[in-house]
This record gives sequence, structure tokens and C-alpha cells, in this order.
Amino acid sequence: MTYYPIQIDSLSPREQVIDAINRLYIGLDDVNMDLVESAIVHSEEVSIKMGDKVTKGWGNLREHLLKNVIPVSTTHQLTNFRVIFDSETSARLTAHCVAHHLNEEKGYNAVGGLFEVDLVYEEADDLWKILHLTMKIKWNN
Repeated sequence: MTYYPIQIDSLSPREQVIDAINRLYIGLDDVNMDLVESAIVHSEEVSIKMGDKVTKGWGNLREHLLKNVIPVSTTHQLTNFRVIFDSETSARLTAHCVAHHLNEEKGYNAVGGLFEVDLVYEEADDLWKILHLTMKIKWNN
């Protein structure tokens, strides 16, 4: 049994949307690429924007995560979730985030900001997944 399953059966529709961003950041914090990959749409349309840095396309994003994020020790705290359903298969989510990073070369860094996320429901996997994620950075030490 794992403490971090990809699928959780007892979630409400709102909680299922929130679970996508939780899968992403728990996966990064736990160095669990299966969990990370379950959270993101695998297409050229997917994009992640952190401040002014943008990564587009699943292949580029996966490579960036493996090279630049997974090697860093991280913890992310996400709160204040708001979910808006645009249709049965698309939703938007906002949340606050404080992220702690410890890198042997660069030392400790913390970042705080707001997430704006576009998600889609993928029926084949029975999961909500991130299509576009933007972090509006409010502070950075």
C-alpha cells in the first residue's frame, strides 16, 4: 500500500480537481514521477509558467522537471483553493502556495505566490489533469 496513490475513490468533483495540483506537488516533494505524470496533460499544449519562465509541451516539461526540479529537496504548501467548473470536462483552480527549496549548490530558497490553473478531465484515466499552470510570484527570498 502506498500513502500516495494516483487514484482516490472517495473524492467529490471539487476535490478531484484539487487533487490534480496536489498530485503534482506531492509527487515533486516525494520524488514520485508516476504521481507527477498523472497530474499533467501529456500534449504539446501543456504549459507551466513560474514568474517569467515558461515551459511548453509535455516533453520539454518532463525534461525540465527531471533535470531542474527533482534533484532539489522541496516542500510545497498549497492552501485557499477555489474551483470553477467551466464544463463537465474543464475547470479552473486558484490557490496560494509557499514553496521551500534546498539545493546543495544554491542553498535554501523560499517562494510565495498564487496559482492559476486550467484543468481538463481525461476520461481514459478518470483523472483531472493540469493543462496550464501559472504561478504569480509575490515574494522570493
